[in-house]
Amino acid sequence: MKIKIGSKKFELVKFTKESDFEKVIISIAEDIFGVKTIYLETKRKIKRKNSNLASIPDGYLLDFRDNLKLWVVENELSTHDSFKHIGVQLLKFATQFSDGSFLVKKILTEHIDKSNSIKEKFKKLIKKTQFKNISEALDFAIYENEYGFVIIIDEITDDLIRVTKEIARVPELIEVKKFISGNKEIYAFEEFLKDFEDSKASKIKEEKEIDTIVCPSKADGHRVAFLDQKTWYAVRISPSIKDKLKYLAMYEVSPISAIKWIGKIQKIEPFKDTGKYKIYCYEIFKIPPIKLGDRKYAPQSPRYTKFDLFAGAKKLSDIF
Repeated sequence: MKIKIGSKKFELVKFTKESDFEKVIISIAEDIFGVKTIYLETKRKIKRKNSNLASIPDGYLLDFRDNLKLWVVENELSTHDSFKHIGVQLLKFATQFSDGSFLVKKILTEHIDKSNSIKEKFKKLIKKTQFKNISEALDFAIYENEYGFVIIIDEITDDLIRVTKEIARVPELIEVKKFISGNKEIYAFEEFLKDFEDSKASKIKEEKEIDTIVCPSKADGHRVAFLDQKTWYAVRISPSIKDKLKYLAMYEVSPISAIKWIGKIQKIEPFKDTGKYKIYCYEIFKIPPIKLGDRKYAPQSPRYTKFDLFAGAKKLSDIF
């Protein structure tokens, strides 16, 4: 793979040292995660009392875009064994967190206190929240809200997908690649949860409101997979939103151009080793058609919204 910018051709090169990879992540963290986040690079041991297990996360992300959420970050190279270096590390943290969460707050508080720039950014971000100070915000993120996992890696492999899909708290995956031309370096990556942010209905104010996914479908697939088998598959879903989904609404493309059927979701499972999901419904019911209206609302890929908006809706703009 190559990238050409002007007259320069940039060649894809592999990271050889994890320490070099981590330095790059720190330098572009705000570009990856967004301006409403704080990335804290701190490697300190989390260990439960009377346990031989210990976890040392590479970093933590405080995400202010919705209700303040804590993400545990692992930076890895694809040359590492996916099970030993990634799967086990995430499992270790999950087993230690319930009793070790007080230590997580201590680690984050000390790290924030050491940096005036981080403290100032934190204070700026909590101004638009219900939190009165940094300590109260951390209490919510650590003790009250659910945490998530993020794996940043130079190449998302089939092995990685196979390992992570078996973890109860499925991590978000971010791929960061390096390209070089002479002494110039550039990095290619997808922004954190960009697909989800782009797919979220504008009427959704907080992530916790989401309970419905809307998928576009053609006639044959709609009839066979959805109406006959009560399934829909090869759906890209953000792992962090998967367990919130209760309904699957099907948008039938032209010439129907409307939502007429909704399924009640029974379960959502990984679809083979694709990184996508298969949705199973236990009941399907018909609704008065919600028509396209303005073509800009036609879903080209899955969209997220909430079921309450479907009551009385006439056009897609009513639910998006």
